[in-house]
Amino acid sequence: MWGFPAKNREGKNITERLDFPFDFSIKAGVPEEFVDELGTALSLLVPFSGGRKRPSIPIAALRPAETTKILETIFSFAVKASKK
Repeated sequence: MWGFPAKNREGKNITERLDFPFDFSIKAGVPEEFVDELGTALSLLVPFSGGRKRPSIPIAALRPAETTKILETIFSFAVKASKK
């Protein structure tokens, strides 16, 4: 997961978002089934932007409850991955 702030290094406004580089994860050896499960779990909470390889979640419009659910989901998958 990569996070991007609302401004880039030059101070220009960009879309504040979380990117999920699933293509890099799979190339690094993460099982595709795990990546698909994480992607599905997150997409049930909020819609993704971008493509299948690197979907993202724009965070500017998220409500606090959505943010909490996203973080809980990410942490639950981190725990699941650490047990393998």
